[in-house]
Amino acid sequence: MYHYTTFGLRIRSDIELPELGEPGREEKPDLTITFRPIPGELPEALYRGKSFQISPSQVLIRIEQVAGYLVRNGQEIIIDPSHTAEMDLVRVFLLGPVIGIALHQQGFLVLHGSSVLWNHQAIIFAGASGSGKSTIAGALIRRGFPFLADDLCPLRMENNMPLLLPSIPQLKLMEDVLPELDFSPESAVRLSSVTAKYGISFAEKISAEPLPVRMIFILQSEPTEKDIRMEQLSGVEKFHALKDNTYRFPLLHYMNLTTRHFGLVTSVAKQVTVYRIIRNTGISVEKTAATVTEFLSRL
Repeated sequence: MYHYTTFGLRIRSDIELPELGEPGREEKPDLTITFRPIPGELPEALYRGKSFQISPSQVLIRIEQVAGYLVRNGQEIIIDPSHTAEMDLVRVFLLGPVIGIALHQQGFLVLHGSSVLWNHQAIIFAGASGSGKSTIAGALIRRGFPFLADDLCPLRMENNMPLLLPSIPQLKLMEDVLPELDFSPESAVRLSSVTAKYGISFAEKISAEPLPVRMIFILQSEPTEKDIRMEQLSGVEKFHALKDNTYRFPLLHYMNLTTRHFGLVTSVAKQVTVYRIIRNTGISVEKTAATVTEFLSRL
């Protein structure tokens, strides 16, 4: 058995998860990860699709030629791997959509974004897949901003303050971006043989404590935009920006989590400043990072 602490959760796993850093001491787990056969379907499912079956308490995820994953109440993940699956790829899905579902079940607001540290607080970059969240975070890390999170940004409210929980200490970048951000190939590990994404570990540098969230930037690409502009969001627009950038938001309806989720979004929106960054698709990541850095320096 391997024991880790990530997302503020004590995790016990049947397999080693090097992406989470060095294993820790044995503790009573909040979440267990085990390997055994899982059912072919969920009889009580409210949604049935090619990859997902969803009920209020369980989510069954099947990734063809990789594994089936059963997530129960945010407390248990059961993995049934394909006989031909690479374990690296099994972990890629485990530490992405699968554990993301578990975090929703645990009651967190999970944003789809990347985060760095600024002035002892978290700033988060959210946006659609391919909008450049990880790349911009990487460019800011190169400028001296410490890494906090990538892909999954789970928040909880504490004393009326939204906190970003300590996350998986790995930044995932496409291979062609590594030299642009001055990350050497030796510092990155290919996530699996079937993906062009590489992981860069920050296990020894990541914060072990939840951090207050200061700002959230929503990335939006516009082919007709001439440069980069930023606009502060408020009211309903702010609410929708956070809702729309929630990790796997459409699934929450079938998990009976929509009402709770809207309450979390409302609470976070009241406390956090949200900006939309609108940029031409041809604007370099370096120019975007420079614009963000200059903006923060004026605050």
